[in-house]
Amino acid sequence: LLEADPNLVSTWLVPGYARLDDTAVFNRVLDNVSDAPVQLFGPGGGAGQPQQGAGGGALQLVGAPGADATQSTGTREPLLTSRLDDVIPLELTPPLRMRWESAQSVFLKVDTEGMDELVLRGFDAALSKRRGRSIVQLVQLEFSPAQMREVNPDVAVYNLNSTRAYLEAKGFAVFW
Repeated sequence: LLEADPNLVSTWLVPGYARLDDTAVFNRVLDNVSDAPVQLFGPGGGAGQPQQGAGGGALQLVGAPGADATQSTGTREPLLTSRLDDVIPLELTPPLRMRWESAQSVFLKVDTEGMDELVLRGFDAALSKRRGRSIVQLVQLEFSPAQMREVNPDVAVYNLNSTRAYLEAKGFAVFW
């Protein structure tokens, strides 16, 4: 499980929430580039306006420039984006990494409030061919035109068709 909001991540770590022994929880802001600074919340903890990060990505809801995310510890620390390729499989626990490396197929569910295509572009290694096929065999994502416009108002460039075209170029069949 990957979540950008540190407060939500801390609730996931409560014993009994993750009922599977092979579940890992990561506090990450996912994107198609790594190490682009973003702020998840503006002053006062409310969601701010979208801001574009480095590399055309990092289109996460952020606050005013220079604002920091309030961590569950009460400290204020900047958040940096991560590509999913940076996390999986490199940061998996040894048992999960072993399962990943031996898996014949993986189901990927992406629900990133309009950033789905950017997150997929940051998982290129898993979406590319391995042993003749992609390790990820099925991708489920949420289509939200309003949220896509929030993260990138240029609907001629970033839209459902651009996501479809990216996945088809990787060899996926796309359907509703």
